[in-house]
Amino acid sequence: ISIGGQIKTYKYGGTDVTGAGLWYSTKEEDSTNYTSWKHISYAHQANLNFDNTDQQWGRDPSNSISFTSISLSDLSAGNYHLSVYAYVATNAFEAYSTIPDDNSGNPNKYRATFTVVPEPSSFALIGSLFTLLFVALRRKVRI
Repeated sequence: ISIGGQIKTYKYGGTDVTGAGLWYSTKEEDSTNYTSWKHISYAHQANLNFDNTDQQWGRDPSNSISFTSISLSDLSAGNYHLSVYAYVATNAFEAYSTIPDDNSGNPNKYRATFTVVPEPSSFALIGSLFTLLFVALRRKVRI
């Protein structure tokens, strides 16, 4: 799947925005714990006003919206949640060094639910194994 976008920031007073990005993680629907959180850093794309207090950050420095592909191929069949939150890094002058948009510590602000299903080749393999098992059992019964 692909996740991405842009983040717009505003510098206030002596606070300088030094970076921005996304954190994302997955968890099984019935689990209370997320897997390890993974990071996507954003580059400075543009100053949006004359005094450079409004800035735009994104994955692609050329000022376009770009997405990052992430693989979910290591997940087994089941229902999952994908949670994503943005953050801004600062010089820690008159502000925290990292300001997350994570719903006050609850990372479920931006969450998608999805289901992983086995590939058709897996169904074929399972079907052929059951067929072989059936044939073996049938031959054993006739003897």
